[in-house]
Amino acid sequence: MIKIFLIFSLFILWLPNVSANDLPTPRWVTSKNTINCRASYITDEEGKAMGSIKYQYVKKYFPWEVVRNIDDLWVQARDPLTDDLCFLFRPILSPKRAAITKEAVLGYNNPTEKKVVAKVEKNVHGMILKADSAFILFEVYLEEEGKKSKFYIPKNKVFGIYPNEIIN
Repeated sequence: MIKIFLIFSLFILWLPNVSANDLPTPRWVTSKNTINCRASYITDEEGKAMGSIKYQYVKKYFPWEVVRNIDDLWVQARDPLTDDLCFLFRPILSPKRAAITKEAVLGYNNPTEKKVVAKVEKNVHGMILKADSAFILFEVYLEEEGKKSKFYIPKNKVFGIYPNEIIN
């Protein structure tokens, strides 16, 4: 048992330390739940955030563009709808991908056939399920019907993904 513990301990020490500075910027992330957009990332001696709250976002999986890694607890990010920069608490961020439509757009059954299956308004929020070079598979929750709908929309018509990104 001691041998296993020693081997495991040595293995852990050998692994490279991944810090905030190792993550790429810019990059898209989402908020896991309600998140405060803060004017600064100053904390007190107990680690409690002291920066004033500029806005509070209550939309789960709202897309944010991280423009700067501050440390292991904070990032500076941009709200895609307002271009406002603020500081976000990193543990509340998720790698799940979401998008918001930039303008009214048509949704298709697939990228090659292009049979229109949806008309999507500007600022519609949805999840990115996959993406190729030109289209994303976009999933939206239809509150009135209580169900989800999936369709393809052009990648360049949304905030939340870069033109060169592919998601499988």
